[in-house]
Amino acid sequence: PFSRVHVHVSLRFSSDANTIVYSAAWNGNPLDIFSTRAESTESRSLDLKDADLLAVSSSNELAILLNRSYLAHFISQGTLARIPLGGGTPREVADNVQQADWSPDGTNLAIVRYLDGKNRLEYPVGKILYETNGYIAYPRVSPKGDMIAFMDHPEQWDDRGFVAVVDLNGKIERLSGEWVEEEGLVWTPDGKEIWFTASKTGEVYGLHAVSTSGRERTITRVPTNLFIHDISRDGTVLVTGYKFSTPIIGLPPGEREERDLSWLDEVGVFDLSADGTEFIFQYYGEGSGKNYSSYLRKTDGSPAKRLGDG
Repeated sequence: PFSRVHVHVSLRFSSDANTIVYSAAWNGNPLDIFSTRAESTESRSLDLKDADLLAVSSSNELAILLNRSYLAHFISQGTLARIPLGGGTPREVADNVQQADWSPDGTNLAIVRYLDGKNRLEYPVGKILYETNGYIAYPRVSPKGDMIAFMDHPEQWDDRGFVAVVDLNGKIERLSGEWVEEEGLVWTPDGKEIWFTASKTGEVYGLHAVSTSGRERTITRVPTNLFIHDISRDGTVLVTGYKFSTPIIGLPPGEREERDLSWLDEVGVFDLSADGTEFIFQYYGEGSGKNYSSYLRKTDGSPAKRLGDG
């Protein structure tokens, strides 16, 4: 048998740029948090079963998510807790939390949580800086502690959106244009740019930057999706590559065995005909276009037909 790993969105440097802390579920075991050294192939479990890493402070305290439930994309929701990297008992902070980041001095937390029908950004915990009917992702406190950068998604669970900042008085500014898909965002150590990974028209996620004045630039692209997780104080960048594949399985009318009806890679099934002979799905992957692509396929396994954009 071979080992399989599902690594979640959270990989962070500790205050020592040679130590990486990350969440993973290995070989069917519950999600756990591990630490490793940049030069090592070995990882050490922190024995925090079913816990997801959110952030690591400058004093090596972890912000973690307990009792988590998956929501969409790379986002889960649960109870925010804090615990020293060296071990101990988690101290619970707030419920209904999705993501979090530490202040530069490691004393306060910026959090995103869903309450009263709104997704909201709080900093510190309890002070609402921004609310939306869409959703907020990847809150990152600036190196000076005077702004929070985040991904602003107008539609709930559609990761189309903008890179935005909010100051401590709640003043919002969108720095970037619209990106079809965006996941992963960090500040540069000097606080002059925000680096993020995103796709403009359905191409693979590249690594991009936007300055606090709104100047965008592309840093690099490679032949796979990139996901930026962190930048250390010395400028070392922590990036992973990944590939989604979404199988489609169906049991056609009158048949006894399920059929593999997969088509393309990143897809979502939207509807099935009343007689069970046709279904509609949407394609989000490379080459899908600015507004994605819709397809019709028969459950007898015949080739899918592209219906058009949208």
